[in-house]
Amino acid sequence: MSLLIFQQQHHSAFTASYKSDELMRLNWERKTGLLALALALYWLGPAPCHGQGSTIVYGRLWNPNPQNPPPPWDDSGYPVFSSLSGALTVDLNGDGQPDVGFADDDMSFYIYGFGSTRVLTHPPAGLDINSFLPVLPAGTEIGATPPDLSLIWRETLNLPPSGPYSATYNGANSEGYAGYWQGVQGYTGVEFYIAGQPHYAWFRVGTPFVGTHGGYIYDYAYDTRPGAPILAGAVPEPGAAVLLLLGLAGVCWSGPQAGRSRLVRVASPN
Repeated sequence: MSLLIFQQQHHSAFTASYKSDELMRLNWERKTGLLALALALYWLGPAPCHGQGSTIVYGRLWNPNPQNPPPPWDDSGYPVFSSLSGALTVDLNGDGQPDVGFADDDMSFYIYGFGSTRVLTHPPAGLDINSFLPVLPAGTEIGATPPDLSLIWRETLNLPPSGPYSATYNGANSEGYAGYWQGVQGYTGVEFYIAGQPHYAWFRVGTPFVGTHGGYIYDYAYDTRPGAPILAGAVPEPGAAVLLLLGLAGVCWSGPQAGRSRLVRVASPN
């Protein structure tokens, strides 16, 4: 009798083990197949950095020689601190023509435009040909109408050697320093033209030091729709294929778990 009970228990344990192994194998095969499908969608679809279905184009600028300072400041953006570094020019829409420039003349750190490009700035004071830039927070709407009554859209040019006709972030000399960009990080609004139509852009800028001149240019974005405003800090939405890839990858890399099921919701952009 005891031998029969042992045989039955052994058979039950073997059957349960076999079923568990089989469930694990089937579960793993199913998830591996989903991963293959996700990878296929990724490779067949557009590159995720382009933001499929979005009207926003995003770009990143990098520091060729970062020093990795302690948080909260980072020097990963392109540094503009003196005339030795030269001017940084940016072609926003890749048509071979620069749209915006950044420079430091050893006294002030400023932005200027090419052609009809305009910058969102405070008006110049008196006979001063320069103006001071506001520190725009994330989420500020940058469009044809300035977000604040104290700001204007102003054309800016770089006219050495007599000096820039520009908008200034900060400045310093032996008599003191000036500008709103002192130990802060924020956004600058830009209006530039494509085929005669205005487009709106933001640049994220950091000025970690107080009482001097210079700063870092981190990244930028613009809306491809003529006349459409853009929110400061807005970036391209991920495409549906990318969201599907992330959702399926989450299922696949959870590993084989016998006897359990998961529901993954994948949202598509509107």
